[in-house]
Amino acid sequence: MTALMTAPPVSAPTGQRSTETPLAASVLTLVGGVAVLPPALQFTAVQADERHPGYRHLLLPQARFARPRGLGKHTDEEALRLAPTGPSALRIAAPGQSLSDLAVDAALDLRDQLGSGQIAQTTHVVVASAALNETIGDSVVGRVQYELGLKDVLPLALGQNGTLGWYSALMLLDGLLGENDQALLVLADKWLYPFFRHFGDLVGYSDGAAAVLVRRTSANAQPQAQTGAWGTLKSVIVQYGTSFDDPWGCAPDSLRDALAPLAARAILRALDQAQLRADQIDWCVPPGIDPAFAARVADAAAIPLARRVHREATGHGSSADSPTSLLQLGHAASASAHGFALVWDVALHGAAAAAVFDLSAGALDAVINLAGEPS
Repeated sequence: MTALMTAPPVSAPTGQRSTETPLAASVLTLVGGVAVLPPALQFTAVQADERHPGYRHLLLPQARFARPRGLGKHTDEEALRLAPTGPSALRIAAPGQSLSDLAVDAALDLRDQLGSGQIAQTTHVVVASAALNETIGDSVVGRVQYELGLKDVLPLALGQNGTLGWYSALMLLDGLLGENDQALLVLADKWLYPFFRHFGDLVGYSDGAAAVLVRRTSANAQPQAQTGAWGTLKSVIVQYGTSFDDPWGCAPDSLRDALAPLAARAILRALDQAQLRADQIDWCVPPGIDPAFAARVADAAAIPLARRVHREATGHGSSADSPTSLLQLGHAASASAHGFALVWDVALHGAAAAAVFDLSAGALDAVINLAGEPS
């Protein structure tokens, strides 16, 4: 195992729950958790550099609408505008290790963590991603279902919302899961040429995957009463702003100016939905984005400094970023840690999201698997 941040989060006294919080009939509970992370490598190029025959059709003239900016290789002007100004470490999957491979690794690790019996109770399988699988015609969620031997389940694939798949999936499952239903939620990405990894110093996108079970349970049940359960969803918000149809053509500073108030708005709405104040949050976990931008958003949402978690500098974990940061929180927290955790993210097409969880972090025995190494 390895810690995903340079230091454990700074804990603060747990805030009192709002007396106005309604008693819901049931809630979504997080059970188990696995992150599969490739090694961190120095990478300062703008575009992903691995090429794969499965992406060959993207370079054909008629496929220009499926490519970033409608082009293949970046221009010299784009390289100057979008390259990071200093050293940058990103987690990059090995050549030949596909998005599908990462997703399956996470799902199988979760089965090893919780046992086949628990996984067999799954009623829904959801895979969310921002990138495309190397073999585009293959169904990643179908492969996950097959590898786990799950037959009577509903498979769902989510995409086309940047790196906000975690939040979109939670909103979907909140409306979809019935009493005692259980979803296997897998988040995975691997970036290949001609897609971009860097947008200046604002963000650099890494590869990786995460998996967690999401169960519908009674609101009065204690999360830790279930094997591997460690938290409940209090609120989730996806906030849309003005759409950027060409974020590659924007200066990173213009993206900052547009996304910062959007992210703050998502945080405030999530807190309002959870009926919590900002100072009642025990941990505010930002995405793997420029720390100055994360601080700007946290300031706008009035998040106390002592509640802000510091991330390690290995880029944004793409679709797996937010669940991985929650798993790290449980990995680093003391056995008795309990409190409210807020995670948030932005997508460069003009959207932001935030979610609040009531965590018994010490109840989570997170599995952090560096790809190619035993967990």
